[in-house]
Amino acid sequence: MKLFTSLAISAALLLSTAVLPAKAQDIAAHESIKTELQKIYEGVNGLVAKAEAGNPRAAFFVAALHLNGIFLPPDEVKGHAFLEIASAKGDAEAMYYLGLVHYHGMHDYKVDKTKSVDLIDKAAKAGYGPAKVTQTLLSTMKN
Repeated sequence: MKLFTSLAISAALLLSTAVLPAKAQDIAAHESIKTELQKIYEGVNGLVAKAEAGNPRAAFFVAALHLNGIFLPPDEVKGHAFLEIASAKGDAEAMYYLGLVHYHGMHDYKVDKTKSVDLIDKAAKAGYGPAKVTQTLLSTMKN
């Protein structure tokens, strides 16, 4: 019995030392993830600051984050406000997406085909590829 107890204690000690590094690795991985998430949140806060300062590209990305609820709380009102800012300041991708929103009447926007086509045309003239394709499709649908 004494031998069995000795073997059991040895096995328990062996297993516990084998598990400790794994736990330490888990803790290190968790800390690494926390550090990376902190960097992301700092980046998002910097992006929001740039958007609020009037940077159209930053405003477009902040709009997308709010509208999708990624790294920022889902908020259609803020998302639309930033999308409008980005579009008004000439961000072609924002113009395109705002044009689609008006075309389909999404997110509490009423269908407004005239405004939609105008925004998509502006985005196409600014060189945004998907707007050029959509512009072509819309013109063939008219005919």
